[in-house]
Amino acid sequence: MSVKVVNELEKEQNEFMLKRKEGKTNNIEVNERTLESFRQEFAKKGLVVEHEDYPMDDFVQISKLKEFDRLVDPSQGIRKVISAMTRQPVTIFNKQGKPEVKDALYYYGYYYGQDKKGNDLGAEFNEGWFKKPRLVFTSTDPANPFDPKTGERRGEYKVSGFSYEHYIFLPEAAKERRAFLEDIVKNATGTYTGNLNTGGHLCYRNPSPDNGRSGTHGDVKMGSILRS
Repeated sequence: MSVKVVNELEKEQNEFMLKRKEGKTNNIEVNERTLESFRQEFAKKGLVVEHEDYPMDDFVQISKLKEFDRLVDPSQGIRKVISAMTRQPVTIFNKQGKPEVKDALYYYGYYYGQDKKGNDLGAEFNEGWFKKPRLVFTSTDPANPFDPKTGERRGEYKVSGFSYEHYIFLPEAAKERRAFLEDIVKNATGTYTGNLNTGGHLCYRNPSPDNGRSGTHGDVKMGSILRS
């Protein structure tokens, strides 16, 4: 098989994978912030993101959620079941560029439903965070980093890890925090506080330097996750 044929097959596969995540959903909400973040960061460098550039776990999860939305029969009911919720202090920078510590909330679970033939369907979701890529320029020839004719740097940008970004933050007042959390649970059909309180599915994670998941955590009750 020639190199040209292989490249064409890879191109077709890339286009197929990208189409799996395109389009709006009609029945469920899908957190696509990671993919959007990758598109934006690549665009800042004048680049177009390909499907292999995305984090594969996020890409696959969104594809499965889109497939669930396409197949599910809403007339038979759709359940959004939160499996676990975590509160974590994170450091963000305000409009003035000064750091602030806020309590982030993130959670994950599953959508459940059936298709028109009565077959069971399920797809995992997450809310509250997304991944922002770190793009690093890598020189193809460190000994001669610049093109002698154009003066441009020789090399390309590559993804070198990512940072966790959060977008759900708990109110400061304890009463408002409890109402905020209970409202999320109420709107997730199939979830209730008693279920979350059982088995350590409500967690408090200690802060980490990069707002990541390296901080230690422990099991807490519904009231504890909203403690002062």
